[in-house]
Amino acid sequence: MSWPGRSLAPGRSRSRSVEEVVALVADGSPATAELTAALREIEAAAAAAFPGNIFWDIELLAAELLRAGPGEVSTQGRRIAGLQALYGQNTVIRFRYVHDFLYGYDWAKWVQREPDERGGVGPFAPAFIDHQERRGRELEQLIAADDAVYPSLPEGQVRNPFPFSREPEAESLLLADLAAAGLLPVEAWDAAASPRWDRPYAELRIERAAALGLSLPE
Repeated sequence: MSWPGRSLAPGRSRSRSVEEVVALVADGSPATAELTAALREIEAAAAAAFPGNIFWDIELLAAELLRAGPGEVSTQGRRIAGLQALYGQNTVIRFRYVHDFLYGYDWAKWVQREPDERGGVGPFAPAFIDHQERRGRELEQLIAADDAVYPSLPEGQVRNPFPFSREPEAESLLLADLAAAGLLPVEAWDAAASPRWDRPYAELRIERAAALGLSLPE
């Protein structure tokens, strides 16, 4: 695919470029140049790690980075860029898309485990990035041990631990359906969005996949 990519925003099929996103969220901030550089670094890392990624909405990510303040924008951006390399196609983890991070599925699952402590932590906050870095290392260890859920994979095979297809056509159909129904934890195309974790998003995704005929045979 070509970047930026597609958007899940209502009424818009193409995702905004870094320059468009910065113009939307920065509004003369002294960290404008720093934000632009950070987003470009993240985008380049994601494009290298997930060459088959489909949707790429970064308005909320940009807004959250900007709130970190001058100096911290670069630091946080660099860590998020590092996550792309950790989870992507050039590693043993070999996930296919950045969607579960960008649209909040990973984050919602994490918050739901300890909601009293984590309920106020956003999907791009340092505490959650800490978790994602640790989880990546845990997955590497599971894969090295040929875990039942996360086994080592033959060269060239992408990883799908879910009970539904994540082939590009299926992924596009399912995410568009979930976005239209308001069933994404993070509406990443909206810089003013309020991420939600207080619904069974993982189960709802499985249910919608089944309704769309995307379930994999058991």
